[in-house]
Amino acid sequence: MRYVTLFAIAWLSGCGDPCEEVLTPVSGGVGDDAVFEEYDSSTCTPSQEVWDESVLPVVVEKCGSCHGEEPAFGAPISLVDYEEITAGIPEERYVDRIARRAAQNTMPPPSSPALEHEELDLLVEWATCGEVHPDHSIGLEVDRELYTVEVPENAELPSFDVAASEFAIGKETLDLYQCFALEVPIDEERFVKRMQVVLDDARVLHHIVLMHDPKALSDTYDNFKCFDWPIDDTQQLWAWAPGTGAFDFEEGGLKIKPGDRLVVQIHYNNGAGLQGVRDSSGVRIFHGPAEGRSWVLHDPGPTNFRLEGGEQAVCSTEKIYEPMRILAGMPHMHAIGAELHSWIERKGGIDEDLVNLTGWNFEAQRYYQMDTKVEKGDKIRTWCGYRNYTGYPVRYGARTEDEMCFNFMFTSPL
Repeated sequence: MRYVTLFAIAWLSGCGDPCEEVLTPVSGGVGDDAVFEEYDSSTCTPSQEVWDESVLPVVVEKCGSCHGEEPAFGAPISLVDYEEITAGIPEERYVDRIARRAAQNTMPPPSSPALEHEELDLLVEWATCGEVHPDHSIGLEVDRELYTVEVPENAELPSFDVAASEFAIGKETLDLYQCFALEVPIDEERFVKRMQVVLDDARVLHHIVLMHDPKALSDTYDNFKCFDWPIDDTQQLWAWAPGTGAFDFEEGGLKIKPGDRLVVQIHYNNGAGLQGVRDSSGVRIFHGPAEGRSWVLHDPGPTNFRLEGGEQAVCSTEKIYEPMRILAGMPHMHAIGAELHSWIERKGGIDEDLVNLTGWNFEAQRYYQMDTKVEKGDKIRTWCGYRNYTGYPVRYGARTEDEMCFNFMFTSPL
């Protein structure tokens, strides 16, 4: 997924050069009750079918050593009996306590293996009947402010949606990545000025990614499973996760032209086992005249790497041949990513940080303010650290089970 403009790239570690592999120690972090503010547990009776088929095995594996059929190590109760944990007054039921403790990252305790990303989602969403999605920013530390530019007049511009249309989500659907594509409905070159999520059934949504398909590679299909997307010659433009606001360009925008296509990738997870769900979520595109600064999405970072196991890092260096302005950046890794660091190595020998991020989580993707300039002769360094405890090698690739290391940045030539 390379975007080549005026820049030539010389990759280091992806092609064999070594880079420092000392990762920042895991610091964890504890969340608050914010995700439960609008949740009414009195309306929820979690599905016993989903418990038997999907949730119980997770509880036994991650909680069973203390909260098994016979509680041990000081645990006061067993958590493996459906009738017992769902009985009682709402908010005082064990199932409600489980949901809050798991979402706050206070259980399992630090001395025990943490819930994996999908396990946490499944447990909390099942226990709350799909009404609560965990806050995956717990433990995330970033030294840049979020990009929060607001341009109210952009929301008054013409718009169109790239979205699902009553897409059916089965009650057993877990971790489905579905793509929906659209040829842009314009008859002249335009600038995308604002990108905004369209939420329909938030109970089954995890995240949404918007991609630009200028070569119309998705031309033969509008609704498809995203096994291998994004692919070469498509560019990720924007990502939404719970808590993400709209993205506005104060000056200029992203160029689109007649015949281009846009693709949204939606990650669905029906952890609560809800029935009869049909979703029409997506992204709303606001567009205006092609005037002012033209931004492109630039993606420095190593490719073609392989992560054997344990703690490992990859890195790259990109030499800049034409001056450019960097507006904002979005660090991007997948499930086993741990931290990302990106900086400018100035030709005069002084380094300037772009972003330092630890406590990475795949669903905590955000754009951060990076308003700066790079000059001819400068270099952009990108470093990603991983913790691969999957038991098998993980390779670079577009699929979620693969890995990536990019700092996606909106850039424009000076």
